[in-house]
Amino acid sequence: MEGSDREISASVEASLKTRDKIPNDFKIIYRAPHDKYVKVTYMTAVIAIVTVPVLLAAIYLSGNFQSYPVEVGGIPLLEKQSDAYILLGLLCITIFNMAITVSKYPFRIYRNPLENKYIGVFQHPLPGMVSCVEFAAGEMTKGKGWIWKDSTYVIKNSKKVLLVPENFSTPIELERMTVAPHKDSPVEKQKRRSRMV
Repeated sequence: MEGSDREISASVEASLKTRDKIPNDFKIIYRAPHDKYVKVTYMTAVIAIVTVPVLLAAIYLSGNFQSYPVEVGGIPLLEKQSDAYILLGLLCITIFNMAITVSKYPFRIYRNPLENKYIGVFQHPLPGMVSCVEFAAGEMTKGKGWIWKDSTYVIKNSKKVLLVPENFSTPIELERMTVAPHKDSPVEKQKRRSRMV
């Protein structure tokens, strides 16, 4: 990769391509620096979504949760039962939002320079797996919204993506990805020639 702070060795790139099952004619142009933290955050959120309601239901059914006010170390935590429901609801909403936000963050984006095709590697809904989204130049557009609006993009009008411009190998890569190639560009001419043969 080009760029002084975003260089990647050929062996690391080959290893990432093998792990992501990406063809060799693609080059990595975007790499998230903290993908392990993102994976751990997503895995923690998914585990919490499953276990927190089950754990609280078990405590509630065992009767240990039915005397109010609930105190921890002499400090009142819950005054009445409705407080517990509100707390549980807010916890579940927070965890769910965290999982959704993390699923929008790409680990890597690869580009095929000859065809202007891209492959984005994202967190799969199942922890420990990744999913790939293929798109062409110009199919990623600036997204709308009020949270992270400068970093929000949309692929093919459906997949929302959070991109950090500093994670691209060169600053022009984001621009190349969001602009459809001109019909008279060298890449488009090469495609037309290859179709004629």
